[in-house]
Amino acid sequence: VNGDALAGALATDASAASNVGAYAITQGTLAATSNYTANYVPGELTVTQRPITVTAGNASRTYGDANPALTYTVSGRGLVNGDALGGALATGATGASNVGAHAITQGTLAASSNYAVSYVPGSLAVTSRPITVTADSASRTYGDANPALTYAIGGGGLVNGDALAGALTTGANAASNVGAYAITQGTLAASSNYAVNYVPGSLAVTQRPITLTADDLSRVYGDANPALTYAVGGRGLVNGDALAGGLSTGANAASNVGAYAITQGTLTASSNYAVSYVPGSLAVTPRALTITADDASKLQGAGLVFTGSEFRASGLAQGDAISAVTLTSAGAPADAGVGLYPITATAPVGIRPGNYAITLRPGTLDVDDALPSQGAQVRVDIDPVGSKERAPATTSAAVPSASMWVDAPERPAGGAESAEPGGAAQASP
Repeated sequence: VNGDALAGALATDASAASNVGAYAITQGTLAATSNYTANYVPGELTVTQRPITVTAGNASRTYGDANPALTYTVSGRGLVNGDALGGALATGATGASNVGAHAITQGTLAASSNYAVSYVPGSLAVTSRPITVTADSASRTYGDANPALTYAIGGGGLVNGDALAGALTTGANAASNVGAYAITQGTLAASSNYAVNYVPGSLAVTQRPITLTADDLSRVYGDANPALTYAVGGRGLVNGDALAGGLSTGANAASNVGAYAITQGTLTASSNYAVSYVPGSLAVTPRALTITADDASKLQGAGLVFTGSEFRASGLAQGDAISAVTLTSAGAPADAGVGLYPITATAPVGIRPGNYAITLRPGTLDVDDALPSQGAQVRVDIDPVGSKERAPATTSAAVPSASMWVDAPERPAGGAESAEPGGAAQASP
């Protein structure tokens, strides 16, 4: 009354740092004058939880990587008195988790009991892992099977024991021509956890090496060339391929005895082959030729002169001819005695001897002792088939083409049976 007022103030043990709870409000220094008898009834100060909001930060990472640090922000009334949250946020995602969104939960993150925490979850996005698949360039020979098509993985690489499925492919096959063929991705793929960047390669089909070896051949002088043959070696022909054209040689039927090169000529393979040619040789060998002197006969005392045409030849090549041979016989002179004498043939004229393997066969000269009357003519037979028949020693108007007429020797006075030859043999007209 009377305008009196209390002095001092109530008091409490609670401070701003005091934890949540009830704290007594004491009379403290609050007092009235001595004119009053004060009866104090204490009160209570209740410290309540401080409301805060913890919001998880959204995050992202690549498939296969470790989770990033999970962060958050504190809002609402905020932390005070140097307080901090304890524990940590959590997510169910691991390094092996598939691509997608994974919740970020409050985990063990907490404030003291002085706070009323409101949690707002976040999201961890696991994104595709970028990899580069680079096809290895390869090569093979025409006609061979394709090699295994391989590749290298770059970029972030495969993780978690993952592997690619499927295979690379190319349009080339064993029958494909020489050239470059793209190696494409084909069915090769990764799981959806990867973002694949493909770098194509190239398959080079190279020429197939073959060796063409001409067969060595031979033929006789004057014959036609044989078929020029060859063998295919090296890697050989494939895919039903065949060579075109033919071998060649400078030799012909008129070529002399000797060795002639067999060249590649027009023999070729397609551009799918690398041809190595090994030449051969055509040997032209001597031709067998038999020259036989014709048989002949004459009377003793008559001389015989050979013209060089009294022979026959077997085995001459077409177009070749022997104009003459040298014929000799010990029975040809007029003084040769009665008997059989060989007629020897030598030195054929008109051919190149080296082209022939010549066999010279002698004829037979039959010298007879019969003497005709003096002054008559005698026919001497030269029989190419070996006959020894002689015509009578009389003059004849019809003279065989293979006969010779010789003058009979004069008989000596007194009728002797032998005389010196009176003349040489003359060829019948």
